[in-house]
This record gives sequence, C-alpha cells and structure tokens, in this order.
Amino acid sequence: MDVTRRALARMLAVTAAVPALAPLETAVAQSAPPGADSDLNAARNELRSNAQKLAQVRVPLGTQPAFRFKA
Repeated sequence: MDVTRRALARMLAVTAAVPALAPLETAVAQSAPPGADSDLNAARNELRSNAQKLAQVRVPLGTQPAFRFKA
C-alpha cells in the first residue's frame, strides 16, 4: 500500500481530532435517546478498525522527518 505524505497527514489529522471530541461525546451521551448506544458502539468499532489499519501501514524511512535529539 503506497501512502503519500499528504494522505498520511490527512490520516494523522483525523486520528488527532478524535480525542478532542471526547468531551462532546459525554455531553451527547447524557442527552442521547435510548437507541443511540448501538450507533455509538458501531462508531467506536469503526474507529478501532481504522486505527488498526493505520498501525499496519509502514512508512519508509525516507518519508519520515529527521529528528535530532539533544540531551
């Protein structure tokens, strides 16, 4: 699977935005109708599967930025 830097940036931006939505999730859960639990579980399962797919993508060393750690 070839992943461009732009596509990788999009994937990382989406996964970084998910934790920011956690406070909204609790507010919605308090005012949600009784049948919303199945939708919430389906969305969580989809996020987990997307995270697993992202973890399987290998990024070539040339794509990764060079870091210099100084102690």
